[in-house]
Amino acid sequence: MNHLEELLGKTISVKDLAEYLKIDIKTVRKYYLQLGGVRLGRSYRFFEKEVHNAIQAWHKMARTGVSEEREVQKKDLPDKKGSNRMGGGRTEKGGRPDSNRDPFGLLD
Repeated sequence: MNHLEELLGKTISVKDLAEYLKIDIKTVRKYYLQLGGVRLGRSYRFFEKEVHNAIQAWHKMARTGVSEEREVQKKDLPDKKGSNRMGGGRTEKGGRPDSNRDPFGLLD
């Protein structure tokens, strides 16, 4: 066993990886970086350990969930009470915009 194979594991072809993951070959090529692969010219190389690490990272993200991350982000946001009304800042129906809000006359 050579040193590179000891570090990265055996090489896996695009076709073999696609069959193993049960996805299209084009999908493997499209997401080669996320799958732990490298591109050399027109060819792609995948290594057992790198593919395994990439799949483990995806699995970990799925388990911890993006939703938990979003909940943490929501807690950090201040709660601002505001109007549910949408509009362009007009003072009255059909009126002109407030001149203080449009000092350059861009909302004409």
